[in-house]
Amino acid sequence: MKTEYEQMEIDTRNDLEKALADLTVESVDDALTLIQKNCDTSNDNLMPQTIRNRYEAYGVAAEQTAGIDAAVKTIRKDVQGLLDTLPDPNRSAVEATGSIFNSIVAAAGKLIQAAAIMKRTMNHLYTVEADRPTPLDDWAASEQDYQEAEPLNADESDNEED
Repeated sequence: MKTEYEQMEIDTRNDLEKALADLTVESVDDALTLIQKNCDTSNDNLMPQTIRNRYEAYGVAAEQTAGIDAAVKTIRKDVQGLLDTLPDPNRSAVEATGSIFNSIVAAAGKLIQAAAIMKRTMNHLYTVEADRPTPLDDWAASEQDYQEAEPLNADESDNEED
């Protein structure tokens, strides 16, 4: 006879790691809320046009990717600035670290805005794709047209051969 048991899990992380993990989960939830709020309230300011096809969607995605890449490049530059402070004790690491923080915050804002724009793009494409008939719909319509066509009478086909 098989006995039921409950799988137990032991969390061996230290308190700091647990707190950071909880904070991260909360931050991601907050970011999703910001994305939704950004998408709902300021859609026309972010992206006034309606996306009509996948080519326009690719253009929007490429534009957002370029902005994100620029934000990441700024972060890399600021990290290099912090690296440059290591051999020189007279240079302030606080300023370099603050610059990294500011760059990361700006990048997070760019990511949230890009996510909102891509969500709106996805919604536009969904509407466009839902309005377009599927290949199965096209086939069903052609079958219906074929069945509705009047068949030739046997008498008419005999007369046509003469």
